[in-house]
Amino acid sequence: MKALAGGVVLAALSLPATALEIGSRSGGLGVSVDSKGIGATVGGSGGVNADVGLGSGGSKGLAGADVSASVGGSKGINANVGANVGSSKGLVDAKANATVGGSRGLNANLGANVGGNGSLAKVSTNVGLGGSTLLDLGVNVGGPGIAGPGGPGGPGGPGVPGINPGVIKGMSAAQVAAYVKRCKMVLSNPMAFESDLRELCKLLRTASR
Repeated sequence: MKALAGGVVLAALSLPATALEIGSRSGGLGVSVDSKGIGATVGGSGGVNADVGLGSGGSKGLAGADVSASVGGSKGINANVGANVGSSKGLVDAKANATVGGSRGLNANLGANVGGNGSLAKVSTNVGLGGSTLLDLGVNVGGPGIAGPGGPGGPGGPGVPGINPGVIKGMSAAQVAAYVKRCKMVLSNPMAFESDLRELCKLLRTASR
């Protein structure tokens, strides 16, 4: 097997633009090598199949890779992974999906992107079973925004009616003394009492000075 693999790699390096096939993939057993990558088949379309593609430039950016594997055909176990570095989609863009039992079986999809479409990072996950979605999750970390001008301020609220200072003149000395005693507690914790009582206590405090 090592000798076979070594021969495949050597031939691929010697003839990078020429397709090379050992055995017959369409016949159920074979390995193929061409400018797009390497593929292998054992047992035909319903057996074990794997393909690896590597490239650079164009839509793949600085570097790109695509890997697919299948066991048991379209209704068996299938997985695909693709990744690009430095492409128009961002610094890193990767996608992966896997199925077990075909489109009506268990399906999972994962996407990740760094530096694309104005976002710092984006991750999406989708899991389905029997054609129904079990999980659909997306996380997006946005890039720096540009602050816009602030909106106009709203109108002020109605004022709180105050206490007429003349009300103190109508109190008896005993009433004033009772309020002054109570106001010590009110002014020590003003938010616990009504606004009218707070205002009255402030007026009594001012008048007693």
